[in-house]
Amino acid sequence: MTRNAFWGLCIGLCLTGTQAIAQKMESKSIKTTDKTDSISFHIDGITEGETLFTVIGGPEAPVINAGMPGTEGIQGGFEGGSIVKINGVYHMFPTERAGVKGMPAYHDRVKTRIGHWTSTDAVHWTRQSTILESSGVYALVHEDNPMNDRRSAIWSYMPVFSEENNRWYGFYLAYTTDKEIAPNHSFGRIWRCESEKEGLEGIGGPYRDMGIMIEPGLDSQLWEGRQGVASFFPYKVDKGWNAFISGAYPYETRADYPLKGGEKRKVWAVGLAESENLEGPWKRMGEEINPITSIHPQFVENPIRIPITQRNLHSDV
Repeated sequence: MTRNAFWGLCIGLCLTGTQAIAQKMESKSIKTTDKTDSISFHIDGITEGETLFTVIGGPEAPVINAGMPGTEGIQGGFEGGSIVKINGVYHMFPTERAGVKGMPAYHDRVKTRIGHWTSTDAVHWTRQSTILESSGVYALVHEDNPMNDRRSAIWSYMPVFSEENNRWYGFYLAYTTDKEIAPNHSFGRIWRCESEKEGLEGIGGPYRDMGIMIEPGLDSQLWEGRQGVASFFPYKVDKGWNAFISGAYPYETRADYPLKGGEKRKVWAVGLAESENLEGPWKRMGEEINPITSIHPQFVENPIRIPITQRNLHSDV
């Protein structure tokens, strides 16, 4: 994979179905756009064609691409991101694979940062600032040890407005990174930051660090694996909050820690955590629920729940 493999941030509108737990899922081979074989999962009655998504709108070209203003110093492009709209302005927070010139190409997955971009039409974007930046420092030991920098790589920023506190909360994933052990991104933790400025206008920061929300520990579940808590996307429910969490490279037994959740066990899974309050404390739901295999038995990553209502389809936050 080349350094520019992830260049180009595209925004479009897609439609897909949902899956009930009882529906049958079967695998099938399809041809991807680069003519290589791939495996997708077909769900009877939902995904009748060869793709899970149908693009129904959006520009053909990436809205942000290499060489555009604001991309200076980004060696490896973008990955992921979230968008909210406030008072007619879109605010986007992609993970920027900054890297360091002169370092190997893979380092752009270690030295990362969260950028803040704005637009009035979701097509023409202006970079405003850096919200967070990782250290890019590799681990000293293979175990989950405080000697390692636990924010070596930062990913998957999720802004959520706290109506109770009248501030923006930013939830993000931070890893220890290891040069020698797969997965190189290990022992993920979810951190929270909080806007210093009150109100919706505080979304652009600055933000203050509020510590760890959920992390590997005695309550970790085997499916989370060596990658740890690899994403966190909270949403409101009737009696508090739930959040999708994810993990990868699962352990078969606790004796597998810390090295045996590696290349031979490439499974990405998601589960649920819950809390009475957005600030926590957060706890994992039980193993009668986690991991959630009904979405996909082998690969689910970074699901975000957004209720489709007339309000959030046509109105600002």
